Amino acid sequence: MVATDTHNLQSSLRQVLRIKGVIRTETVLALHTHIPYRTEPLISGLSNATAPARIS
Repeated sequence: MVATDTHNLQSSLRQVLRIKGVIRTETVLALHTHIPYRTEPLISGLSNATAPARIS
C-alpha cells in the first residue's frame, strides 16, 4: 500500500488490522528522494566519528 503521510499510513494499518484473521502487520518505508552517492560517505563518516569509544 502507499500512504501520503504518516497519518494516512497509520489509518491504513488500522484498517488492515481490523480484517478478520490479521493478527499483526509489518511496515517498511521507502524514501521518495534517494540520498546522493556523494552524501552517503559523509553520513557514514560522521556516524563513525560520533560512535562511543570501545574499551579493549
